Amino acid sequence: LLIRPKDSSIFDPKNANQWRFLVYDETHMYDGAKAMKMALLTRRVKDRAKAGNVTENTFQCFATSATIGTGDNSVTEVADFATKLFGETFSIIPLNNK
Repeated sequence: LLIRPKDSSIFDPKNANQWRFLVYDETHMYDGAKAMKMALLTRRVKDRAKAGNVTENTFQCFATSATIGTGDNSVTEVADFATKLFGETFSIIPLNNK
């Protein structure tokens, strides 16, 4: 979509302010070279989409996976993975299991 003339207008500044979310499902599929390619593509999409946004806080990244992170450091591993993939700082929000 970024390089196809027919679709590239969705990233133009007049339309970019409509972008609010970037969501990846099954994120555990991105490892090695595929993760690197996705991270670079993600940065290109973000650069184009953020161009029309008033503030950077209007654009958010989300990732879902049921299998990323194992062991005692799993929360840290997940945040680190998301930070590298999206080029954003991710923070941990603990769930309240009451």
